[in-house]
Amino acid sequence: MSDVTHSVGDTARPRASIPPGEPEAVQRLVRREVDQLLAAHRAEIDLRYRVKRYQELANRYRALRAEEADVRRQMRELNLPPQLLRTLTEE
Repeated sequence: MSDVTHSVGDTARPRASIPPGEPEAVQRLVRREVDQLLAAHRAEIDLRYRVKRYQELANRYRALRAEEADVRRQMRELNLPPQLLRTLTEE
């Protein structure tokens, strides 16, 4: 193979030589970049899952608090005498 390359309409010019080890170095850099992108993607998926789970728990918490408030309101509406309430809470 010649050390000179020709393109259509170009004059002869020396072929670019690739230094030894260069393809491997480029391959390592590309692999590292791909690994970083995959790690970032996995972290984003994990973060989205945790945000979704947090929102589900927050909704559940709000529902429980609303139910608690409703139960307390119903207990007040029973209008039991304070003496009886004290004996009920002591048990």
